[in-house]
Amino acid sequence: MLDIWRPRDRIPSNQDELEQHARQSLHDLTVQLEKTRTAVQEAWIPRGFHILEELRRIWPNPDDLPIAMYSKRGYFLATPDQLELIENLKAHWILKNDENEYFEYVQDRVERIVGIYRHNHLVKKKLRRMRIVSLSGVFISFALMTIVLGSHVFGSGSLPEAVLSCIFSVLLTYALDRLLLR
Repeated sequence: MLDIWRPRDRIPSNQDELEQHARQSLHDLTVQLEKTRTAVQEAWIPRGFHILEELRRIWPNPDDLPIAMYSKRGYFLATPDQLELIENLKAHWILKNDENEYFEYVQDRVERIVGIYRHNHLVKKKLRRMRIVSLSGVFISFALMTIVLGSHVFGSGSLPEAVLSCIFSVLLTYALDRLLLR
């Protein structure tokens, strides 16, 4: 955890006065935020938080549906419970602004958020492919091994024995797959 605001390296002679002024200003800001939060809550409802909860009920995995809360001052007016909700439901924040230069900021944030989830999705796809290839290899090797062993155990190596050995191979491959996934 990184604390953003720290005293300067070279402490001025009036540091105590500066800190007192900063604390008073922060206190005034907190009081004003509470007044503003009350006024906003009287005028509007925080529907975005409700929608976020509903979306996460349908798509609980943020890899399947990345969500970003988009607001100009909503981050500052959200209650601690609402901020915790966003954190727990794996949503992101994008702060909007009226100035055109911030369009690039928003576009960059959206691209980064989507990029994170796209990368995770590609990794999952690759892992699935690798698993299919590896299970296929295991299945083929077990099938060959059980056919060879089956012909020695069952005798003549006829078709029913080969089918039985393949079934045994499938069951063995499935059991090993379940065992390796734990």
